[in-house]
Amino acid sequence: MRFAPALALALLTGCDAVAGIHAASERTEPGVEAAGSASTPPAGATCATHADCLTGASAEFDPYACIEGACVRLMSDECQLLLPSSNQWLQNLRSGDADPLIFGIFTIYDQHLDADDTRNFDLALTDVTEKVIGIPAVNDKRRPLVGVACNSGTLTSPLSEDQLDRAMDHLTLDLGVTGILSDLQASDLERAFRYRGYDRHVFFMNALGAEENVQTLMSDGLIWSILPPGTDLVPVYQPLVDRAVAHLRSNGTLGATENARVAIVIAQNVPVLNDIGSAVVNTLSINGKAATDQNAGGDFLEITVFSPSGEGAPSVDTDAILQLKAFKPHIVVSATGDEFLKDYIPLIEEANPPLAPMYVLSEWDYGQTDALASLVTSSKLALHERLIGVNYAEAPEQHADQAYQLHFDAKYAPQSNASGLENFYDAAYYFFYSAAASGMAWPLQGHDMVNGMRRLLSGNDPFDVGPDDLERAVVELETPDASITLNGTMGPPNFSSDGVRHTPGSVYCIDQNGDRRSDVLTLDGDGKLTSEEPFPCFDF
Repeated sequence: MRFAPALALALLTGCDAVAGIHAASERTEPGVEAAGSASTPPAGATCATHADCLTGASAEFDPYACIEGACVRLMSDECQLLLPSSNQWLQNLRSGDADPLIFGIFTIYDQHLDADDTRNFDLALTDVTEKVIGIPAVNDKRRPLVGVACNSGTLTSPLSEDQLDRAMDHLTLDLGVTGILSDLQASDLERAFRYRGYDRHVFFMNALGAEENVQTLMSDGLIWSILPPGTDLVPVYQPLVDRAVAHLRSNGTLGATENARVAIVIAQNVPVLNDIGSAVVNTLSINGKAATDQNAGGDFLEITVFSPSGEGAPSVDTDAILQLKAFKPHIVVSATGDEFLKDYIPLIEEANPPLAPMYVLSEWDYGQTDALASLVTSSKLALHERLIGVNYAEAPEQHADQAYQLHFDAKYAPQSNASGLENFYDAAYYFFYSAAASGMAWPLQGHDMVNGMRRLLSGNDPFDVGPDDLERAVVELETPDASITLNGTMGPPNFSSDGVRHTPGSVYCIDQNGDRRSDVLTLDGDGKLTSEEPFPCFDF
């Protein structure tokens, strides 16, 4: 399991419709009629089917849907992308088989579908359309899917409250959606749910983590999160720091009776990192004392920064670098964004005389494969022997993830790399299956999807996300009250009854070639780090 934070990308925030996303070679440009056509029904016109609202040449560029007997514009200023792409959404909307399921999506997007989280959503929804058409309906029919995607913003370019509220108004009030596939950051997800989600009984499939503010919402079970809370990783830090101290004593870096100096850098403007860092500070012991007892100037240094990966800080915090150099730590723990690899470590390594501490990297750092490889291969101070990191443990079985990697790369490589982004793909599949398992209820309500999710957690028959198992799994779910076990690329569906997923932490390292090695140490039942194989990156 990997946390893949959405970083700065070119966002579409104006009114240029990108509903008809195509490959570059087949993309068509809107003609004169795209801005409006005499044959297009006006907003509010009466209708019996979606087809009644899709007449005229503008249907592809400015489509309307039939919502409660009236034609309603599908897109708005905040919601300008329709999925599945390549106009599959238009075919689905025109379906004469059964009324399509129109649902909401919050994601990053631009005119060429270049954001990898959105590509993963689209890949899953395309799988569904091509393999099974959609969710089961009465009389052996299927309801196709039409996702109305709204801009989720990013940590560096967040949505304003007004933008988020307008998007929620469009989805829930104008279109009446009762399910949303979400890539919203934790604070935005909380606002969206409080603003319209709870009152409208909207089911949210959150592709990111169940951070503290999300867990404490009175959500009535309507929010399910694909990634676990960052605090699931905290139990790894104490035994890992203890092992690092023992390692430094054994190699002579730290004297037998010398106190170890440990620093932690916390990005307070990135919720998941702030939660992890704060929990580590409150639980960590150094030299036999609680870290919080030594903040006045002993062997522990806590530095809080505003990460450039989040809102409110355009560059690296140079004061933090100066504090670290003055403190001369033996171990530096990262609870920051990718700037730790790109800025902090290089600047610390340039210290004269060299500090050469051990670094405990974060789960955020895990996905920065290029930066990690560059650091290791360019270092003159054997950096790979001083890098260890904490991340979520991988799935016990890897076949679903391996199949996903091949599937994603076949469509998008070499423009993109699927590594670290499987949570978005899983989220789209769990969203679809929760609707498919809703018992053919129509109109579909949020709590129907909650009930559907609960049918995916503990059945006798296991199925994997991905196109290969779609047909068999959907047929299985057409049997009333039947349950399946839906395994994601990140492993089995370890969700609690309130939609929080828990996954233990593990340790990763970087070998001398700059290659990342996962799950090299795992926690046993006694909270100790163990491994069946020798530590692969250095003598640790």
